[in-house]
Amino acid sequence: PAAASRRNEVMKECMVHKRSVAFEERLTDIDGTERTYMRTMYPLLDENADAEFLIGYGIDITANKKSELELQRMAIVAEKTNGIVMITDPERRIIWVNNSFEKILGYKTEEVIGIDPGIFLQGAETSVETIREIAYSLQNTGTFSGDILNYTKSGTKIWLYLNIAAVYDDAGKVINYVAVENDITPIKMAE
Repeated sequence: PAAASRRNEVMKECMVHKRSVAFEERLTDIDGTERTYMRTMYPLLDENADAEFLIGYGIDITANKKSELELQRMAIVAEKTNGIVMITDPERRIIWVNNSFEKILGYKTEEVIGIDPGIFLQGAETSVETIREIAYSLQNTGTFSGDILNYTKSGTKIWLYLNIAAVYDDAGKVINYVAVENDITPIKMAE
């Protein structure tokens, strides 16, 4: 009923204003599956420029809508988690960090966008061997899990357990790296 009502509104708008109109429409298939379509209607004008007929077509965008919803959910989880979440481009320059990144490390988002995190997080006591392991593992497997000694903006040492994974496009090319990091300093201090 709501879909038919919306479609009627669109048809009227298309006829009255004599222009194409695009809209989303949710319909239930015969098997009960709900699908989302992007519909477009065009008026066919007669010799007096009056809308005589409407032509319409639709594209099934159900999969896109599901992907959008999943991305929204993941963004909420990444933003609300207590751990640090960071996304970089293929050259490992930061493109996004969550609030925990700011709270735990002391850097504001605008200070770190476009910068390789190793430049400002690693310091004098950061293990060169661990840095090599991270690079080797990401290059060969696309993932890394392990701990590293980093430094906050104020210079305080912080032990982080890293889980880093490459994100690939359909052609198998790295498009991002996603890192989820947890502060394990209390555990390291107790060792």
